[in-house]
Amino acid sequence: MPQPKEPIEVSFPLPKAPDTKIHLRLTIQTTSLLLFLTTVINNDTSTVPPLGSFVYALPDVCHLF
Repeated sequence: MPQPKEPIEVSFPLPKAPDTKIHLRLTIQTTSLLLFLTTVINNDTSTVPPLGSFVYALPDVCHLF
């Protein structure tokens, strides 16, 4: 079984709220993608505010044909 790749991490400020940054972390696995998203205000990374959770699943279209 192939090993998962290293996560891709990106951080950027919001255009209309420069004091707020969005942090994304994408992990690509064999059968799934895992995305974490959070915001930070004024570069305060000591606490991570919860954004709630969202789960979305796509069908495996390769097995339909």
